[in-house]
Amino acid sequence: MKPISLSIENLILLLILVIGGAMRFIGLDGFSYSGDEVSALIRTDFDSLALVLKEGVKINDMHPAGVQVFLYYWTQAFGYGEWIVRLPFVLAGILSIFLSFKIAQRWFNTHTALTSAALVAGLQYFVLFAEIARPYSPGLLFALSTVYFWNKIVLDKKTKVGAYLWFALSCLAAMYTHYYCFLFVGIVGITGVLLVHKSKRKALIITGIGIILLYLPHYGITAYQLDRGGLHGWLGPPNKYWLFNYLFHLFNESWILIGSLLLFLIIGVYFKIRYPEIKKTHIIGLAWFFIAFLVGFIYSRQVSPIIQNSVMIFCAPFLLMVIADVISVPKKDTFKLSVPFLILAGTTLSTAVEKDFFNTTHFGVIEEISLFNIEWEKDHGTVTAIANVSDKKYLDFYKDKKGLEVDYAMYTIDTEEDWDRVYELAVNSRNDYLSYAWSTRSNPVLMYEMIRLQFPALVEDHIFENSRISLFSRQGAPFDNTILSIDIDPVNSPYLTNPAQDVIDHPVHGTCLNVTPDKEFFMEFKVPLKDLSIEEGHYITIEFEALSESDVDYSCVYEIERNQQQLKAPNGDAAWHGKKMAVFHQSSGWNKCVNARKVDPYLEAGDLGKFFFWNHGKSQLLIRHIKVNVKRLKF
Repeated sequence: MKPISLSIENLILLLILVIGGAMRFIGLDGFSYSGDEVSALIRTDFDSLALVLKEGVKINDMHPAGVQVFLYYWTQAFGYGEWIVRLPFVLAGILSIFLSFKIAQRWFNTHTALTSAALVAGLQYFVLFAEIARPYSPGLLFALSTVYFWNKIVLDKKTKVGAYLWFALSCLAAMYTHYYCFLFVGIVGITGVLLVHKSKRKALIITGIGIILLYLPHYGITAYQLDRGGLHGWLGPPNKYWLFNYLFHLFNESWILIGSLLLFLIIGVYFKIRYPEIKKTHIIGLAWFFIAFLVGFIYSRQVSPIIQNSVMIFCAPFLLMVIADVISVPKKDTFKLSVPFLILAGTTLSTAVEKDFFNTTHFGVIEEISLFNIEWEKDHGTVTAIANVSDKKYLDFYKDKKGLEVDYAMYTIDTEEDWDRVYELAVNSRNDYLSYAWSTRSNPVLMYEMIRLQFPALVEDHIFENSRISLFSRQGAPFDNTILSIDIDPVNSPYLTNPAQDVIDHPVHGTCLNVTPDKEFFMEFKVPLKDLSIEEGHYITIEFEALSESDVDYSCVYEIERNQQQLKAPNGDAAWHGKKMAVFHQSSGWNKCVNARKVDPYLEAGDLGKFFFWNHGKSQLLIRHIKVNVKRLKF
């Protein structure tokens, strides 16, 4: 074995590894588990490996068993603390930096390898996925390990038997870790069969057959998971701009960083033209990245959505290696050695400072929901606590593992019946405070409007990534997040499609819309969205007061028209949102009623917001004080 020399290149590599490692270790336990991590840890809580494989993997997961089995034994040995659970995943991330260097060094040269390693070390994308206890960091390590030993078989003139063994073990580890990683190493293996010297092809094919045979014990789990139909309902199909959005995400969503890299690329292309040298490894690196993307993209569009930012991590380093080689073209060593420094400085500063990585919540929080509720109960007495999470087990995980015990009145909100139950909890609560939290879920803005009818004051509001926790009070000044409000006169409003026919001047209640059982649709009005000044981060409400002496069954409907046709969302669903109003009729007097809908991103200023009442239950009631409001999502 050759001794490691302290050359300037090795010192730069050591610096990259130290900074990359520090980026992954800093704040490792400073943010709570993501919902994905909690889901995995809940599925370790079984009495035997057989139950883990059946209940924790086969039935309740869509990943291979590798990481889940590892977590089962790791947590049994070391517990559930964030730092200790995530430690192996961080170590895998650091080793991935080193393997990126070794592969790029074999493919190109040491200077390119240092630049490649610097990109993997500093980009937020790789740092984040190294810090969470999910398959992405180990999958990346096993994908790189597969390619490292693939190089020894396909690119080296002589290959030892051990290289085939380690290639097989790396492939198997990747296949048992993540299905997209399985896809990637499959592409690598097929490429190897096509490119390897004919004297080695038989040995490589036999190795491939051995890999398949060793994966067969997992076949039953894989077949069952695939038969369930993939991730329908969790992921939407990618749009035509998905790849561009992914590349923007890969480079920190930073135009400063992207602009700097483009400048390096322009310089590199200039020298590349002057000294043209295209290697087959350039083509291989690009082909692996784009084939892996295209397979996932086409499958996601035609069969079942599977592609997302996280799964592209297994092939992303090979795109970066090609980019790094273009950047590292100039022949002067002084310039070449400065490039990795500049790239490392640029990526780490972008991640740590520009993106404020260590002070940012990157996933929907769950632990904080219980922590805030415990704090609020200490400060204000009993609080009616409502949480919208995927499963009560997520909250129970923190109750069991950390003693965060909160009596949640409700913990999953999916249907209109659930919405109504939230309002009834607010109406019937004897407490002065109500908390509402959601995490990594579809959260209708109607929840806030329904709650504020009974708890109008906002005491605290904490917004995280894909999650939010709010405390409301019956006492205090009502919070007002209204941007614009339009009163709808049922007789003279310019937005009416037809003047309302059933308007009465009630001797006690004034001008009202008189709804009779024989009228199914009534009071239709259309408001151009340009008049509402809507934009992303806003939502629309329809508010009114209603009075009835008997039970009612009617809906307030909001839909969108474009070119005199009902608009359809990109997924094909109609842009229609109706809400039954019966739940608001809690008293014999006038009751405030509301419907609300977030502004969808596909809406245009020329669209029309169409509002009407649908009396499907032949109700008798009076309606007055109709308003259309635009409000901010952030209070």
